[in-house]
Amino acid sequence: MRTSPWLSAGWALVAMTAAGCSEPAPVPPRQITESVFQYPESLWDEQVEGETLLAIAVSATGTVDSAWVKETSGYAEFDSAAVEGARRLRFEPASQDGEPVAVQVHLPVQFHLPETDSVAETDSVAEGDSLPAAEP
Repeated sequence: MRTSPWLSAGWALVAMTAAGCSEPAPVPPRQITESVFQYPESLWDEQVEGETLLAIAVSATGTVDSAWVKETSGYAEFDSAAVEGARRLRFEPASQDGEPVAVQVHLPVQFHLPETDSVAETDSVAEGDSLPAAEP
């Protein structure tokens, strides 16, 4: 697998739900580690691109309790790489009424190859940055 600067992860807090809570909506979690997803080498070599939509359960301590594929890319290698990368993420936990809570978030992970006619810009998230924006 290759670490690719052309791989991006954007957050969609579409389905954020606090475990056992109804109202008001919790303050979303904030990513505190860099997003590092591995581009599967076989798909890199074949020049294949894709996107996997993940659902991630973020605990009240900011760790990833579980991650699973919500919408497949159509390639098991992309889906597996996305889940594996998500398990290494760490967060400042979501909170509700000032207390940390467990939530579920959606994360689209996009696997893109570099532009062949120009130098591609890299998408990265430094520690302490807010959740990265999704590519349209």
